[in-house]
Amino acid sequence: AAARGGATVVGPRSAAQLARPTAILDARRWLSTSDDVPAPPVFEPVELPPNVFVQDEAVLNPREDIDDAFEYVIPDGPKSTKLLSIDDNLVFQETGMHDLRESVWSTPVRVDIIQRVVNWQRANRRQGTATIKNISQVAGSGKKPFAQKGSGRARQGSRREPQMRGGASPHPKDNPDYSFDLPKRIRRYGMRAVLTARFIEGQVYVADSFDFPQTAVQGDDADGRWKTKHLSKMVANAGWQSVAFIDTAANYNEDFLVAQNNLPKSIFFRSVRANVFDLMSYKTLVITKAALQELEDRLDEDLQKARMREKR
Repeated sequence: AAARGGATVVGPRSAAQLARPTAILDARRWLSTSDDVPAPPVFEPVELPPNVFVQDEAVLNPREDIDDAFEYVIPDGPKSTKLLSIDDNLVFQETGMHDLRESVWSTPVRVDIIQRVVNWQRANRRQGTATIKNISQVAGSGKKPFAQKGSGRARQGSRREPQMRGGASPHPKDNPDYSFDLPKRIRRYGMRAVLTARFIEGQVYVADSFDFPQTAVQGDDADGRWKTKHLSKMVANAGWQSVAFIDTAANYNEDFLVAQNNLPKSIFFRSVRANVFDLMSYKTLVITKAALQELEDRLDEDLQKARMREKR
């Protein structure tokens, strides 16, 4: 890199430079071998909370192609993922492929936007129960501590004043509110980026439903309902370390929810409650067809714009 007119010009990168993590992804950023075209400013890398992760860091970093342009690892063309069904032996069985909406599952993975959404979520989840005593609550007498004159010290009227040791706080915050607003457009982009990252990792599956198969092979203690031992065996056979199950609010199986609550490293939530923090906290996503439809309709930017035009 060389400085030219206050701007930094970037030439071809070496193998050592390409091996290092790159800055935040942006579709407008690109490399240039020309001395006449300055490179865009380099952003400082951001850090997500320790319990928020992606399995493969390559999805967060672009790679350099022959033409020295940033090319994302997102494959071109239609997107599809594995379709699962629950067979009679209570095992997730692959039955084919299910198409995904490209406008949702081909979003550049912007780490800065993901970080903004995660910070917004964590701030909104803070209880804000911190309380500091004001002058009427702090312990102490209202008696004048010493005479107005004669002691050589500054005059004081009470031991509870803020300037006194053990006194009150001058402007205490009672039950502070840490929440702040974030544009819906940014929230939707963060969701699409996380889903795209999970898709690139091959950790997104679509299930027909989470209903218990009526013809399942049942043991002596089985009564045709989901139990934790069934779900635990299914997850172990699939090789999933941590998994998030997503279904619709109208069609979710109550027995499946109860069985999942006892399963470690797993979570179940409705599609309307899907969020960036939870999706990044679990490595595998299993979504029903109905929940996938709701999720894609909610995150499709073109569809949201069309709905806004109809309201006008």
